[in-house]
Amino acid sequence: MMRSTLFILLFIFSIGSNAQNKNLSNSFVFDGEPFLAINPNNSQHLVVAWMGWKLNNILVIKTRVSFNAGQTWGIINSIPHTNSTFQSADPSMAFDNNGNLFLCFIDYNPSPTDGAVYVVKSIDGGLNWGSPVEVINANADGSKVPMDRPWMVIDRSGGANDGNIYITTKPAPWIPAPNRAYFIRSIDNGNSFEPW
Repeated sequence: MMRSTLFILLFIFSIGSNAQNKNLSNSFVFDGEPFLAINPNNSQHLVVAWMGWKLNNILVIKTRVSFNAGQTWGIINSIPHTNSTFQSADPSMAFDNNGNLFLCFIDYNPSPTDGAVYVVKSIDGGLNWGSPVEVINANADGSKVPMDRPWMVIDRSGGANDGNIYITTKPAPWIPAPNRAYFIRSIDNGNSFEPW
């Protein structure tokens, strides 16, 4: 009995002493709404995105990449705003079958009367990001402001729709009912998005 208790305690201690917890953001002000993506073709390749404070930019989407399952992480990248008076929120990411990484987020006026959901693409695993492509803007459905909590998935089935990007959004939280969910897709690898 004593031997098994000692073994259990040593086992628990060894797990705790080898924890992989890391402070990825190193911010003293605000970091929130993290999202983690794992490359389905390489389980060692992790990318994290989050909302973070950046001087003179308010809130931006920040990303960081690991190619060794989180043991070490690259530099922090900030996604530029589409308008210098905007702030960003609500990141989500997905890989396609070709190893391209897509990041979906909102960039908006804090009032918020203007802005949109955008997608940026990385062809190098999240080290660098392309130009933003608008998915749906704040005025797409009258006064409903349909750009809150975007969520993205990419078809990796290998079938006819492989590579299609699907995004859902919802109205801003202060918009009174009735409300609806919005569905938007891209059938050209994120170069453009169809109307909702």
